[in-house]
Parts: sequence; C-alpha cells; structure tokens
Amino acid sequence: MKEIEIKAHAANHEELKRTIEGLCPLGSIHTSDTYYFSPDQGRDASLFRLRLSGGKGIVTRKQRKRIGTLEVNDEIEYEVSDPEAVPESSQSPLAMRSM
Repeated sequence: MKEIEIKAHAANHEELKRTIEGLCPLGSIHTSDTYYFSPDQGRDASLFRLRLSGGKGIVTRKQRKRIGTLEVNDEIEYEVSDPEAVPESSQSPLAMRSM
C-alpha cells in the first residue's frame, strides 16, 4: 500500500471539526502503539510498530521518504494472531517505546 499524507494548518479548529463531522460522524477509538527500533540506529529509525486496538494487534513497517514537500511511505501491514508474543525489550535485542 502506498500512503501519501498531506498536512495542512487550520486557523479555526472547531469549524474544521464541525465540517468533518458533517461529512462523517466522529467517534473515539482507544489504541496503544509500541515502536520497536534498533538501538544502533536511534529512536528515529523505527523497525516496526505494534498497534493494539479493538482486541487486535496490527504490525506496521513503514519506509519513509520525501518527494518535494510530500512524505511518501511504503507500508507493510498485517494482523498478528497473538500480540502478546511480540518480544518485549527484556527478551530481545530490540528496544521499544510505547506511545
């Protein structure tokens, strides 16, 4: 999947929120993200992310690059059957950070 993000600044956040809600109802979803990275490469070079949401675990690996002012990500994403089996830092040479 190719993901292209365009970010924009909004002068009036409340007006923008009402406009978006008029197009589709907004709700809330609780997610928990843990980023795994190689200690040799630093925290900005994440290897993958484990997202827990709605009882599911989704692993995502992004390869980021910039084309002009756009950030273009090549993304690999898959669901894991047992998110608890993903290694913790105490059991792996990978470091991690939760968000």
